[in-house]
Amino acid sequence: MNARMLRIGMIGIGGMGHAHLETIRTFHHAGRCRFVAIADPTAVRFPDALAALDWESVAHYDDYRNLIARNDIDAVIISTPIHLHARQTIDSLTAGKHVYLEKPPCATTGEYEQLDAARRASGKICAIGFQMQAAPVYRFIKEIVASGKIGDLTHIWAAASWPRDDSYYARTSWSGRMTVGGAPVFDGPATNACAHAVHAAMVIAGAPVRVRGSLKRARPIESYDTAFVEAESETGINVRLFLTHASTKEYGPRMYFRGTCGHAWFDWNMNAAVTQDGGETVQYAFPYQPMMAIMTDFFDAIEQSGEPATSLCDTLPYLQTVNGALKSGDGITSFAASLVSAVTPNTPQQTYVVAGLDDEVAAFATDPSAVPSLVYPGKWVGVGEIDPAPVQLR
Repeated sequence: MNARMLRIGMIGIGGMGHAHLETIRTFHHAGRCRFVAIADPTAVRFPDALAALDWESVAHYDDYRNLIARNDIDAVIISTPIHLHARQTIDSLTAGKHVYLEKPPCATTGEYEQLDAARRASGKICAIGFQMQAAPVYRFIKEIVASGKIGDLTHIWAAASWPRDDSYYARTSWSGRMTVGGAPVFDGPATNACAHAVHAAMVIAGAPVRVRGSLKRARPIESYDTAFVEAESETGINVRLFLTHASTKEYGPRMYFRGTCGHAWFDWNMNAAVTQDGGETVQYAFPYQPMMAIMTDFFDAIEQSGEPATSLCDTLPYLQTVNGALKSGDGITSFAASLVSAVTPNTPQQTYVVAGLDDEVAAFATDPSAVPSLVYPGKWVGVGEIDPAPVQLR
């Protein structure tokens, strides 16, 4: 593959596709790749982008199948709604293309099985856009854990409070949905906005053996806006995650690691700290890595016949964890109406908040044994008990 530049196509240029579009155009102008085509039936929403692509002789299709049918494309970047991920990725792999798929890869373990079968049959790379895996701060923390500087790892926990108002849920037709057209979406903090936290924890902890959790909604949506998830991994590490959009205060995400002789943490502002028992805390700051880092990693994996920072296989523990939480709580339930209020703190857009939730997030962030009473987990579910929820792909 080093004999010529990679030839790239993009499926979807809205949402996260905007960032990937600029990255690919930058690589194109730098001579790192040749940008061949895009496919997006709604691309007319972005006239400036289309004008630039026309000037650069990048072809445009409404139907992604026309793009992947081309023989002059080596790899595709897929940044489309969640319910389209599985079908478009399977078709692209089957057409002989390497794939970079925006997170989450899919909504269910059943879809994962179909994706992985297509990946294995194709022999192509399928990288997933959990870009934290390429961030220096996360790689540093992984090295700290692996080095034994904080002893044997026993606990990982993370808290994230990201208030989201009406505009967030109005930005797409699939926001807050469980399904669209019969295909699973499962949109919520643990499965979309804060999915990076779940994935980052499970990459270090390893595959879960059993999971328990609670998924609840304050906002009148199909899916959930608050989650507590706990997993016990095959390596004996306990993982606890408390993630919500139904709060008034913004916090995190910040992820903590406790070992037998110390602890560490890192946050999404690229800061980290390490403390060995009996020693001083040493703090670190790392440069922010934009999408260019994870895309560079994808290109390198193709050109060197290697593995990307996050392959499809790396995402199975994440999917098992969030699917297990759904089964543990017997689905999604609503907070008591007496606890929920709609507030407009800074804009006319409403945010649905739950009384006491901010306090529980703050308590959990410093003490992971403080299991939140408002989102108390259901029964433990073994990984073998998780329903793969197979779907008929369209």
